[in-house]
Order: sequence, then structure tokens, then C-alpha cells
Amino acid sequence: MEGVFSNKNILTIFTKWWKQLVFITVAGVIVTFGATYLISPKYKSTAVVYPGNLGVFSEESYTEQMVQLLHSRDIADSVIAKFHMAEHWGISKDDKHYKSKLYDYYYDLVSIRKTPYESVEITVLDTDPQLACDAVNAIIVFYNEKVKRLHSGKLQELIDVNVKQVDYWEREITKSREIVEQILLKAGITDFTKTLDLFSSGEFEFFDNRKYAEISQFKVKKTERKIITYKTKNLTADLDKVKNIGPMFYDHFRIYTEQLSILANFRMEKEQQEIENTKEVTYYSIVTSPYATDKKYSPMRIPIALMGGLALLLLSFIVMAIVERDSLT
Repeated sequence: MEGVFSNKNILTIFTKWWKQLVFITVAGVIVTFGATYLISPKYKSTAVVYPGNLGVFSEESYTEQMVQLLHSRDIADSVIAKFHMAEHWGISKDDKHYKSKLYDYYYDLVSIRKTPYESVEITVLDTDPQLACDAVNAIIVFYNEKVKRLHSGKLQELIDVNVKQVDYWEREITKSREIVEQILLKAGITDFTKTLDLFSSGEFEFFDNRKYAEISQFKVKKTERKIITYKTKNLTADLDKVKNIGPMFYDHFRIYTEQLSILANFRMEKEQQEIENTKEVTYYSIVTSPYATDKKYSPMRIPIALMGGLALLLLSFIVMAIVERDSLT
């Protein structure tokens, strides 16, 4: 026994009922086409942007980072609040599924995707073409503010660490300076600043005869003796006094100068981070700007009407096949 939906039976049904099927199909197309006018037309606004100045947040590419940030809930909340989307979409705050419906609408009408060229496409659909355009621009602005907050937070953490380091090394330098001053005072040297100038200038240095404990004299560069003489009225007396201090002074003085260098580095890092934190930086580059289009995006009436007609044709054929089942078997 052949099945109802064999090629022969299908041809038999069409031959017998073709007029009715054609009428039903045409009627279905007309009715569906008319029904599309009950659907509010939606307009699409699109922007294409490239990420910029993002820095390293993870192992993802900058484009993937941008897509992830643009999908964030706080950006969605900011857009919804700015344009009063709940009222615009007719969602009542008394609805027990208020939040769920709000986000469902948002993520249905807002599309964010990575393009094949490592840019990001932001698309918004809405019944108001100007609102769709403004929403795209707002998403970009809120994205920039979000990245700024993330960067600022990270920079502030580094600044706070450097502030603690600066405070620590300032205390350590104060201690080291006090020790060096006490050693100089014991040697009869009261001009601490002048002694530091002599050592810091590199205009004389210790001899080291392989035994650190034997360091006891200085070598003065001939070409710079005049400079040293200019700094102090009594070069010989000053050198003799410092020479008598020996390696004890040099040890603490070396620690003191190293600490000064460390402190200078932390201060410089902190200043650079503070400058970076106050910069006005954009974290995107716009390739294609959004605009308020005058051409609707949906509904596409002809494709919808054809699909409606075909669906009704298929349903009608199944009903006729059931009616003709006994005569076909």
C-alpha cells in the first residue's frame, strides 16, 4: 500500500484541489501582507568602532575585550535609564518580571558583534530612528566611561602602593641621614651638606687595596681639584677629617645614597601615574558613525507574506490529504 504522501498521491491531491489550494495560498499571502501593517516598523542604526588604549586586562584580544565590556550589564542599565526605555517599550514597573523583560528587550534590540576585520559593530533597532541613533552613541560613551573607571581604578591602586613606598623610604632616609650626621659630628665635621656634595659629585673616591678595612685615603682627580677647592675653602682639612672616619662612614653613606635613588624612582613613578590618571583618553576609534535612517529595517513585508502563504498552503494540503486518505489507499 502506498503512503498518503507518496509522489503519486501528492500529484493526485494537487490535481483535484489545485483551485482551492491556489485560492488559499493567495488569500494567505494577502492576509499576512496586510497583517504586517499592524507591526510597528523598526529602524536600524549602526556604528563600527575599533578599540584603542585598552591595555592588558586578560589574554583576550583588544576587540574581544571591547565586545565583552560593551555587553556589560551596567552599560545596559545606563542606556535604559538615559532613554527611559521601560516606558518606551511599555513595560510596567509593577510587572513581577520587570527586570527580566527589560533586559530581554534590550539584548533583543541591541546587537554587538566582532567583525572579520577586528572591529566591533554596534547596532540598535527601535521604532524611533533618532532614538536608535542616540542609543548607539550613548553605548559608545558609556563604554568609554567604563574603561576609564577600570583604568583609573588600576592606576589608583599603583599610586597608593607608590605613596606607601615613598613614605617608607622617606622615613628610612631620615634614619640613615641621622646616622651619617652623627658619624660626621664625631669626626668634627659640622657641614653635612658640603660633605655630601663632595661625595655625591664623584670628584674623589676611596682607594680599595682588596681589603675593605684598609680603605683610608682618597684620590682627587687633578682636572677637578679646582672645582673641589671652589666648594670648600680648606680642601686639605676637609679631606683629612673625612679620611679619618674610614669605612664606617662610607658604608652608611652608600646606603643613604642608594635610598635616595630608590625614593626618586618611586616618586617619579607616582608622578607619572598621577599624570596618566588625569589624562582625557578615548578608548575607541569610530570607523562608521551612526545616523538616524529614514528607511525602515523591519518588518520585511513581502518575505513575511510569502512565508505566510506557503505555511497556509502546507497546512491546507495536510488537511486535504487527511480528508482524501480513504480514497487514496
